[in-house]
Amino acid sequence: MNEITKEYIVRIIRQVAKSKGQHWLTHKEFFAASDVTTYQFQKHFIRWNEAIKAAGLTPLGKSGRPDRPRGHKKEELIAAIQSVAAKLKRDYVSITEFTKQTRISERPVYRIFGTWEQFVREAGLSIHPAHKQKIPNESLFKEFFRITSQLGRFPLYQELSLAKYSSGTFEGRFGTYSDFKIHALQYGIERGLVEPDIARQELAKPSRKRDHGVSYEQLNDRPVLGPRIDFHGLLHAPVNELGVVYLFGILSQELGFVVESVQAGFPDCQAKRRLPKGRWQSVQIEFEFKSSNFIVHGHNLTKCDMIICWEHDWTDCPIEVISLKDIVEKQRA
Repeated sequence: MNEITKEYIVRIIRQVAKSKGQHWLTHKEFFAASDVTTYQFQKHFIRWNEAIKAAGLTPLGKSGRPDRPRGHKKEELIAAIQSVAAKLKRDYVSITEFTKQTRISERPVYRIFGTWEQFVREAGLSIHPAHKQKIPNESLFKEFFRITSQLGRFPLYQELSLAKYSSGTFEGRFGTYSDFKIHALQYGIERGLVEPDIARQELAKPSRKRDHGVSYEQLNDRPVLGPRIDFHGLLHAPVNELGVVYLFGILSQELGFVVESVQAGFPDCQAKRRLPKGRWQSVQIEFEFKSSNFIVHGHNLTKCDMIICWEHDWTDCPIEVISLKDIVEKQRA
């Protein structure tokens, strides 16, 4: 078989998207319609959105799909900003001027074009002289670790006031401050700024949520259980990776898997997955309590086909993820 090149993958992505009449494409749609394997794909791209951008398509959001346009099309937005520029008699328009003149919010612009800068470029206009360029992710990560060094620990959200950027900039980059920390810690591990074990401990800390119920101090001489789910003989939700393995054992046949082996080393599981027309295909599976733990554990993406976890918190994971929590909640709904 000929070597699968980066250019070939990009071309196939475009072809599949065009055949579906879409300006975007999910990784599932791509692999179902192409002869490219996960391993071949990951030799050239780490994240699915990298391939999507290389093909000139719209990147996917947290849901695994781009937000659906609601009443505004790409051509309409371009025509609208060009009209504002003509009215102002100049080749640049600010975000405020655009929203006031057109009564169109920024949301469809970012949904369709990704950034304001890309929107302006595609409209053939110039960036407003006063427009603030987006702060690179790396700059935010470096500032996060500068504060960490200053405090001697990872900063709480309110301690981001020590940074030279606003707290909202950190929070808004990936949706929440917890999501930002996942990406920042991945960056830190890759560059030797934080030990993987320390990063794993930080990621394992529960997110702060309001709880208006009665609660008590934890006793240290017995296990702590997850929320009660009463699901197929499992009384409580998993609280660690072993719980995920057990729950997958309960659901494996229902999900279309047959397990061949489970091991202590990476990847955790060798299984076969059911395909259409009674066919089967081997898959390498890694179990994690949270999908982001895959990063912390330093696993190799090219040697694993999918992650099976309880909680999926790695929003731009380049390989397939099955969240057992989502499956349980759907079946109990």
